Order: sequence, then C-alpha cells, then structure tokens
Amino acid sequence: MDWKQGFRLGEWDVHPETGVFIKGGMKQHAEPKLVDVLLVLINHQGNVVSRDTLLCEAWRDLVVSDEVLTRCISELRTLLGDTSRERHYIRTIPRRGYMLVAEVVPLENTESALTESSTHSSHPSPSETVESKAEPVNKVSSPQAPESVQAGNVPWPAKLVTDLIGLLQAMVSALVKVFKYSFVTVMLIVFMVLVYAGLNRDPDRPFASVQIGMDESVEESFEARGDSSNEEALLEVVDLAVDVGKQVQQELGRKIAIQKGTLKPEEEQLEGTVSYEAYEQYLLGRNFWRVRTEPSLKKASRYFKRAVELDKNYAQAWAGLADTQVLQTFYGYGDRDLLLAEADKSSAQAVKLAPELAEAHGARGVFLSESGRMDEAIAALKMATRLKPDFSMAHMWLGNAWLAQGMVRNAYESYRSAYDLDPLHASVRLNYLSGMTLIGKAQEARLLAEKFAQESDEFLMMPVKQAIVAGYYDRALDRISMLQEQGKNVGGLEYKAMHSLIYLNQVNAVKGLIRNSEKGADPWQDFTLAALLDLKERNAASLKMTLGSIEREGINNDWCKGFNYDLLASHEHWLNKDWLKAERTFAALVQDAPHQCLSDPQPIIAGYLYQARAMEKLGDYATRTQHLNSARKAIESNWEKGWRSPEFMVAALAWALIDGQDELARQYLEFMKENGIQPWGMIAMMPLLDDYHEAEVLKPYKGRLQLHYLQQQERAANLSSQLMKALLSADREKPEGLKAGGSEGWKV
Repeated sequence: MDWKQGFRLGEWDVHPETGVFIKGGMKQHAEPKLVDVLLVLINHQGNVVSRDTLLCEAWRDLVVSDEVLTRCISELRTLLGDTSRERHYIRTIPRRGYMLVAEVVPLENTESALTESSTHSSHPSPSETVESKAEPVNKVSSPQAPESVQAGNVPWPAKLVTDLIGLLQAMVSALVKVFKYSFVTVMLIVFMVLVYAGLNRDPDRPFASVQIGMDESVEESFEARGDSSNEEALLEVVDLAVDVGKQVQQELGRKIAIQKGTLKPEEEQLEGTVSYEAYEQYLLGRNFWRVRTEPSLKKASRYFKRAVELDKNYAQAWAGLADTQVLQTFYGYGDRDLLLAEADKSSAQAVKLAPELAEAHGARGVFLSESGRMDEAIAALKMATRLKPDFSMAHMWLGNAWLAQGMVRNAYESYRSAYDLDPLHASVRLNYLSGMTLIGKAQEARLLAEKFAQESDEFLMMPVKQAIVAGYYDRALDRISMLQEQGKNVGGLEYKAMHSLIYLNQVNAVKGLIRNSEKGADPWQDFTLAALLDLKERNAASLKMTLGSIEREGINNDWCKGFNYDLLASHEHWLNKDWLKAERTFAALVQDAPHQCLSDPQPIIAGYLYQARAMEKLGDYATRTQHLNSARKAIESNWEKGWRSPEFMVAALAWALIDGQDELARQYLEFMKENGIQPWGMIAMMPLLDDYHEAEVLKPYKGRLQLHYLQQQERAANLSSQLMKALLSADREKPEGLKAGGSEGWKV
C-alpha cells in the first residue's frame, strides 16, 4: 500500500508528502527523515524492525551512525506524544529493534475502518496492542548470556542479588498502588538512592548503560510534563525506576558472570578495549561529555582518565579525553595553555594507538583547530571523514576549520554533509544555518530557522537572528512580539528588539527603552546600543562621549571588544570630518585586524573604502585609487572562496557605487533580490554611503527597496510601543558576545 498518500496513526492524521501531523486541530511539522523512519515502521507494522533494517530502508545508500537513528526515534516519540511511562506508538524491543504498536489506516478509509473497529472490535487500542504484543518480548535479556547463566546454573551471588532487586521492585510497585501519591516521594528517594547512587555512581560498580538510559529517560519524562513537582510526573519516574530495576538485574547478572568467567564480553561491543570496566568508564565519559557544562566536562575527564588507567591502549578513551580537554578550553573552563598541552598529548596518543580510528583523527583535528593550526586540522579532519564517512561531527568540525580560513564554500559543503547525516543535532543545525547565510542563501536559512523553531524551543531565537541578518527587521520584531506574548523566556530579546528598531530609524522608541530600563548586567551591551544610536543619528559628539565611557570601564582592553572600540573611534573621526585621522585609523584597523574576531570580511573591505573616501575628500586621487584596488582584490578573493553573506554583499555594493562599477552594482543588487536580502537598512546605517543614496544605478531598485524599508518602519512604529511595554516588564538579559562584522556586529 502507498502510505505516502496519507494515513491515520492512532489519533494523528499524517501527510507524509508535506511532513504534517494533525491531531484535534493541532498541527506539527516533521523532518523528512522522521517521516521516512515512520514509513519503514508502518511497512512492517506488527513486526519487530531491526535497527539495521531501519537504517537500510530509511537512509538507503547513505551510511549513518546508530546515534542518528536513536535520535530520530526519540524525536518521533516526542512528536507523537509517547512518554517513558506509556508507549502508545513506538515500542522498543530490547536487543531486537522497534515495533509500531498503534493502528494505521489510510486516510480515505478512516471512517470505514473506525466503524468496523467499533462494531467488531477487530483492532485493539494502542495501549492494548502494547500490552498484548510486548508481553513475551520482555523476557529477552540484554545482552544475551549463555544458557548456563540464563537458566538454572546462575552463580549463587548473581541469583541472590537479582532476587533482592526483584523483591525491591515488587515492593515499589505494590506500595505505589496502595499508598499512591502520599508514598511516591519517599519511595522515589529510597529507590533512586539505592539503584542510582549506590550502584551507578561508584566507579568500581560500572553500570554505565543503565545510568545513561536513566539520565535520558528522566529528562524526557520531566520535559514532557514541564513541571518536576507534578505528582503525575513523579509517578512516571517511579515507573521508570522499576523498569531500570530490570535493567540493573540484567547488568548485575552479566557483570558477575563476566567476573566468574562464565560469560565473555563480545569484543565488538567494547569498541577497542579488552577491559569491560574501561569500556563502562568510557561510556560514562561520553555521557557527561555530551552535556557540555563545566561540572559535566570535569566528570567526563575523570571517567576518560579512569578508562585509560584501566587500559593504556584504549584509543577511543584517549580521543574522548582529548575532546573533553578541547571543549574545556573552548568554554573557558580552566587554564587554556595547560588544557591544550594535555589535549595535544591525548589526541596524539589516540592516533598513535589506532591510526585507522576516525575518532582519533577527529580529536586531533579539533585540538589543532583550537590551537590555530588550521592546515593540519583540515588534514586530520579530512582523514577522519575518509575513515568514517558517517562521522557527522567530524564533518561539522571540518566545516569550522574551513570557515576559520575563510573558505566559505568548503565550510558550507561540510556543514551540509553533517546535516544530511544528523539533521536533528543542535550544533549541526546551527552551523548549517550559518553556512547557508554565508553563501547567500539568506531566505532559505530564514525559512529553515522558522521550521527549527517550530520543532524545538532551543531554536526560538534563530528566526529573529536570521531576519536581522537578512535585513528584515520588521519580521524580527514580529517574532519578538510573539515570543513575548507566549511568555517565552529567551535571553537577549531586548537587545535584538532595540537593534532592529535602530536600523528602522525608531530612535525615540529605543531611547525610551534605554532611559526606562535598569542598567544591564553587561555594560558592553549598553555601550553598543548607545554607539549604534550615535551612528544612526550621525552624532559625533555623543559617540565621543560613548567612547569615553567605554574607556573608563576598561572594556576596550578585551581583544575583540578593543577592535570594535577602535572601529567606533575611526567612525568618530569620519563623522567629525577629520579625514586624515580617519584614513590613518582605518588603515591601522585593516592592517592589525584580529582575524579571530572577524566573522565576515566586511570590516576589512569597508576599511579600505573609508580610506579611499577620506583620500577623495583630501583630493589625493592616486591614493584613493590604491585603496579602491585593495577593496576590489579583497572582494574578488573572498568571492572566489564563496562569500555571499548580506554584510559582504552590501560591502561589495558599496565598492561598486564608489568606484563607478554600475554593472557590478546591478549584479549585486539582483543577487540580493533573488536571495531574500534587504540591504537598505544596512545602506542607511553606513556613513560611508551617505553621498550615494541618489546614485543613478540605484534608481531602478531604490523605489522597491525604500518602499519595503518604509513599510518596515511603519510596522516598527506600530510595534514599538507594544514592545516597549513588554520588554520593560521583563528582566534584561545578557546578550550573546558580539563579533565585528558578524550578523550582530558593526555593519558600517
């Protein structure tokens, strides 16, 4: 049957072609790959589908990791409403795969199917299906032990321990049924302490797979309820603890059997070590490594170190340790030089032990990237992707290394490969959006950001950022208003709103927000907003005062913020019409620009153009020509590398206008039109182009551009009072770090 025409799955009407899921008027959108996985399960409905079958049929010729499939199943369950307590749609069959347990009928046959079901009771409900079909499967052990262990020949210590845990499990179930809510909390604490703390947390009692499963399931349970104090959520966790008890039984029996020599761990399950203890420490390390907080990374480091102590030849553990040390460096969780030195040794050891291991080369590549050795990093990460083509993180890291060298087209290709392999990973999504924007696909990136925001609150801010980058400030304000109305607590909303209002010339509204707001936690935020206002109003005296305040706070001592400060000071000379100082300060900026602080070539190109205009004002046309040629070379070089970002395109347009390159100016304008970039807000912000608003080449476009810009301003004026009231009632959030020339940096 062709299920792609639409079907009813339990309570959901599903339209695979569009990825739309509808239930009771509520509409959800799913990734195409989620739909593909669901269709494979439907084609095998009523039967267990192995992970290999799912990977083969859903991804066909593409090789992907098991982690991608696990994440897809998790996303599907979240979308459909499955919880850890109730699996009405997708059931996990331990050691075998997954089974679809909900009823499926074609949409066109829905009415007749439902009528027949109610008359003859031929189709059980989802819960009945789970009960009836899953009952025999629960007896499958994980992993499979020899008959001597599974049957009556279990060593007596294993039998004693498993019987005790089974008794505890039965007590919990009985007491919850009898005492219900009043006893839930006590039993939850007792059971979690005994099982979770007593068994899992002790490094000498390695039950990593149980702990990881519990961590993820508890988080899923609470997120599904949204309130950890909810009694029903507590009951879910107690039920979960009982399920974990079964897993602990299996793990204890397996562990004791291994120690007694009656069961040998399968080498392919241990991933490169002969030590079961080392393997479990490695699993725990990877579990905490994924969390990315300072305490979790410290725990990850401790577990990885324990793994290499147990097996000094365990390459995966050395690679995990290097990954952790680099992340600690990246997030500033320790002494940078010391951590990088340790990561150097760990990653080199991983490669030495297993030169054929992709993860080892990936760890080495990440260390080299963080150390600024980009050519070596790219070589190492290329090797990682060759050894393991489905290594999505290696593709993403390779994209980061390409981007650090300004090779935008290569970076985008690597980001796209990572996204194709793992479309649900948060970091992969963010980098893919960034890559799309940098190569000029601003409209596609904006629409994709909207889709991501619908799927996860983690991406609520992305549509705002993408709209601002592309020059659609009114859409950013609409999104901010919607988030405010929904009561979403998203950091940086106030800054993004004022940023957009300034670009739309709503200066008074922003001044009102600043005047009535308390001073922010980060003074740099207040100064950047004040400086943007000064530039918008072309107010040199006020900008000078802002610069003085920055100096007094000492903020300009920071490397990247210092570059932004110098950039502002150069603009102050320009606004004061001190052409000689302006030329010299912009020249110094271009020469000494810290490339680590630049996310776009725009400041360098603009710096050359400001120098050219300053020399023009001083009547030195020979030097003017030299600066224009430097700008042209920078544009051509970066164009070859794939740069098409909105900031870059506006800088290229500025060069074409100043140098009289009308045909190129038209090409740049057409490109921006076709790719959803609205440049007029950025043009109006640049003092450099104040004399070119009436340029002949702009006239065919100016009407449309300015009309749309004026419409944005009108909408912003209507929104500003509403936004002011909403934003002033919320706590000010610390904004994300700014980078010169980036999507939230200085577009001047």
